[in-house]
Amino acid sequence: MEAIYGYLTETEARGEQAYRSAYYAEYMRLYEVRHSEDRQRLLFWAALAHHAANSARERVLEADKAETSQASNAELVQ
Repeated sequence: MEAIYGYLTETEARGEQAYRSAYYAEYMRLYEVRHSEDRQRLLFWAALAHHAANSARERVLEADKAETSQASNAELVQ
């Protein structure tokens, strides 16, 4: 799975890493061993984790976009 990073830009790779980290953290926060056989609950946990992970990815991509924009504006001023 790590091979995917070779096909992504640096920004996309950081976004993907943020997604994976956030998904894992949120899923582990929700996970309860005694309910691990409950398919509906697992799907619900996965959906919540996916939402949190997408938010994390978007924050990374937006931050990079803002940083790139600021750098571009700074070049125009000079």
